[in-house]
Amino acid sequence: MQCANCKANLPDTAKFCSQCGAKVGVRLCPNGHVLDTDSDICRYCPPTKNISTKKVTASTKVEKTTTIEKPTVIEKTTSFESPITHEEQKTMVFDRTRIYTEKESEPSKLMGWLVIIEGDNKWKDYKIMKSRMSIGRNKDCDISIDDPHISARQASIRVADDIITITDLDSSNGTYVNGQEITKVELKNNDLIKMGDTVLKFKTF
Repeated sequence: MQCANCKANLPDTAKFCSQCGAKVGVRLCPNGHVLDTDSDICRYCPPTKNISTKKVTASTKVEKTTTIEKPTVIEKTTSFESPITHEEQKTMVFDRTRIYTEKESEPSKLMGWLVIIEGDNKWKDYKIMKSRMSIGRNKDCDISIDDPHISARQASIRVADDIITITDLDSSNGTYVNGQEITKVELKNNDLIKMGDTVLKFKTF
C-alpha cells in the first residue's frame, strides 16, 4: 500500500503513514475533512454562497417653501446599492422597498497540520486552518496538548501570505525546531517541533 500524501510504501495494515503522519486509506476534501466512501461531497463543509447585493430604488420627498408662495413638493428618485448609511436611512421615504445583503463566510483553508510522533496521544493530528492558533496545555488553546512539561500557553502559529511561523511565548522549558531552541521561525515541511516531552512533525502541501 502507498501513502497518498508522500507516496511512501506502507504495510497493508497501516492506518497512518510512518513518514508524514497522514491518515491512510481515506479521501480528504480540500478543507481536510474525511469524505464518505460513496460521495465526493463533504458533509461537513457548508455550500459556499457568494455575497449578493440587490439594487433598489427609493424616492425622496423634499419640501421647498417661500414666504409668498404655497409650498411646492419636488419629487426626486435616488438610485443606490445597499447597504446604506444610517443617515441615508433617516432621510429616505421607502415605498414597499426592502434592502438586504446576504453574507456568509467561506470555510477556512487547510494550510497544513501537526502530528504527534513522540509522547502521549501518538499519531494524533491537528489541522492548521486559521491565521492564528495557540498551542499549550490549557484546554482553551486551539491546539491543546496534555503534557505536564508544556506551559499553559507554550507557542503560537501564524499564517500570512502562505508562510507559516511558530513563535515561543516565553514558555518555561522552551520550544525547539529541529533541535534548535527558537523564538520565532518559519516552518518547513517535515520540521520537528519539540515542547516538553512531546514531539510533533509539521506537514504541509
